[in-house]
Amino acid sequence: MNMYGYVAQNDPNMARAICHKYGYRIQGVQTKADLGLVLEQLVAKEGESALRDIVKNHPDRDLIVEVEAGGDSTPIRQLPSESERSVTYADFMNYIGEEKGQRTNTVSQTNTFLLASAFLLGVAIITAKK
Repeated sequence: MNMYGYVAQNDPNMARAICHKYGYRIQGVQTKADLGLVLEQLVAKEGESALRDIVKNHPDRDLIVEVEAGGDSTPIRQLPSESERSVTYADFMNYIGEEKGQRTNTVSQTNTFLLASAFLLGVAIITAKK
């Protein structure tokens, strides 16, 4: 569930009020999940002002503001420093299982192939016109 669905689930009346504020008629919306989708589309079309209205009326806004303002002195999540890590991020494989550098070779080979194909096509066009 994203933020829009969460807001619509916890306060559907407020979500409807925001939609009406921007001139949206939501008579056909039956479920709270659909209302969340309407809020998402509203932000996509109306931009930052609609997002601010939604965030201003978020059910957990007080908690979010407290954490962001530094109400708690301990960080929520902190990545280990370079010296604390035994494995670097470069040691991981990408999403299709290739190691770092393997993908750049494939891209380089593809670029070379495309360049050679374009050259051959150009030569074929020039020789065909003679």
